[in-house]
Amino acid sequence: MGPKRISTALRFHRIAGDFLASLGFVLSNHPEEADPFNGSVAWYRSERGLGISTTFNPVDAREARIWFGRVWILEGWGTYYSNSLSALAKRFGIALPETYDMSETDVEKLVRNVFTDVEQSLPTILSAVSLNDLIEVESDERNGAMPRARLLLGSNYSTHLQISSFIEIDRRR
Repeated sequence: MGPKRISTALRFHRIAGDFLASLGFVLSNHPEEADPFNGSVAWYRSERGLGISTTFNPVDAREARIWFGRVWILEGWGTYYSNSLSALAKRFGIALPETYDMSETDVEKLVRNVFTDVEQSLPTILSAVSLNDLIEVESDERNGAMPRARLLLGSNYSTHLQISSFIEIDRRR
């Protein structure tokens, strides 16, 4: 048996963990764990009720994604986030890719690109995001958490989920 491969999510955490901690995010899973197709995820949560998740799917979807926002826990279906980080960034004039191509990309370069986008966008988003911004992206039919919840849980979806409470920053100071 050869040496164990390092998951892409663990590579991301090694680069981004201290930065995300400086913004109030705490790692809340085991990013070293990968599925049989080497897919992996790093989840972070903050006391403000926000979460960020980096997912790496090198075989199935051949892409990486960054999810962000309030944490939606759907009974029987797992955890979702308001929408992609790119959807929220767009509301603040920041252009980010929705996905990162993993089909022919060097893993270290990919992880650095994902981290650079998080590092350059997240402080701005955190300082400006409001509950209305989150609700708007959650309602988006493409990747929003609300249409996904409705699709998976049916019309009375709200009785089968928990959504993290969001704490806004007081901007009056």
